[in-house]
Amino acid sequence: MKYILKIQALLLLCALSVLLGGSAYPADAAFFEGVEKVRPPAMEEETAALLAFEAEDEEPRAVQTEFPLRNMAGSAMIALEDLQAVAGQKRVHFDPEKEILYLNQINRVAMSVDRPVYTKQSNRALVSVYPTYVGGTLYVPLRFLLEEMGYTVNYAAEKNTILIVPPRKATSVVPLRQIAVAGIEPYREGRMLTEIYDLEGSTILARGDKVPGGLASLFRITEEGNILYSPLCADPVPEDYDAETNTAAAIDGDAIVLYDLLRGKKRTIAIPSMLVGAKQMRIDGDTLYFLTDDGIYSFRESSRAVRRVFDGEADSFDVGGGRILYSRGGRSGLFQGDGAWLLPETGGEYVLDAPYILSDDTALGIVKVYDMNTRKLISAIPYEQGAVHSVRITGGRYLAVGRGTKVILRDLAGEGKHNLDLLNIAPAVRGRKVIWQWNGNLLKGYVQAEGKKIAQCVTVHM
Repeated sequence: MKYILKIQALLLLCALSVLLGGSAYPADAAFFEGVEKVRPPAMEEETAALLAFEAEDEEPRAVQTEFPLRNMAGSAMIALEDLQAVAGQKRVHFDPEKEILYLNQINRVAMSVDRPVYTKQSNRALVSVYPTYVGGTLYVPLRFLLEEMGYTVNYAAEKNTILIVPPRKATSVVPLRQIAVAGIEPYREGRMLTEIYDLEGSTILARGDKVPGGLASLFRITEEGNILYSPLCADPVPEDYDAETNTAAAIDGDAIVLYDLLRGKKRTIAIPSMLVGAKQMRIDGDTLYFLTDDGIYSFRESSRAVRRVFDGEADSFDVGGGRILYSRGGRSGLFQGDGAWLLPETGGEYVLDAPYILSDDTALGIVKVYDMNTRKLISAIPYEQGAVHSVRITGGRYLAVGRGTKVILRDLAGEGKHNLDLLNIAPAVRGRKVIWQWNGNLLKGYVQAEGKKIAQCVTVHM
């Protein structure tokens, strides 16, 4: 007992010595012994713009630095003072006498001026970028140090922009269950690719290239993981799907093929002669829309009426609730009865999901959500650049942005916010594209797969 009390007293004295002026970062000079200094070549100024998220869901803001960014071996370098302004002086400490830079009191990282190595948890490794002086200013590796502090750093070369995302406080969640959907047997030779069309209900609607139900079969996967095949042969491949009428549509030469999935029927109607050869087709309720060289036309089977609803060239388009989202010359706009709205230039593709418009800027790693009625940005969510991710709105309000085992949930019409880190996920799920669907209470992830397995379902109760 006395021995235990002595140890506790010693630990208390150590803690007090730190609080009363003792260094929180012990000297790690010994780790750099024997490593020769290497002065890098002259570093040119880095012209990339620097953006950072200061608050969740708000637009990232430009970071004004005291000193210009520079470039070492293709990586951005930032002045130590500017890095401390971004991450906080308590996170980054520099000992000018020993010329050692320290990060983090837990999982401590140390670097030395002009030495191409770093230490972490008493281990040493080589690096290609390291602290160095330019004039009297100490420059340090921007991406390496921020990522060691838990930040996400995305660099979009085509935009010449660097995005800094601070670490989010995430809730660790163990999924309630993971259902392995039955495999496809017998598996036909070739590649089976699952395309998921609808996730609105308790089941998902998908189409497979080669499945037992026949070539290009439509099928549903129930919540229990059972596969229900449709008698409809989805050939040609549906070009669009309308959840309201539960109808998929495809173009087959000079005809339109409509798959009525509610009644299990398939019918073909002739395309009006002036619309034959259209570049693109979309279905919205009982109306079909066609993109031609001179505009976008609507067509209703019941009246056989054709009407030009958008006058002008467009590269592509989408439609929802009678509103048309078009893309032309790298810019996107929303066209409706009272005029057009030229959308902000984000570099990402826009998706119409009434009453919202989503922009997924894959180059920079940001999902932006605009209110279609107020035309204002209501949410901006960053994700790790290059990660396989999914973006989905359910029920016209519940947004799920997922990448890997991390999922960000937002109630666009309320105050619900969740940043999740899913634990104990099956190894087969990691690295694959997971389409996440959230209805406000239940989160489901559908893992798209190739080969014998159609999908895997991950369920989380919120």
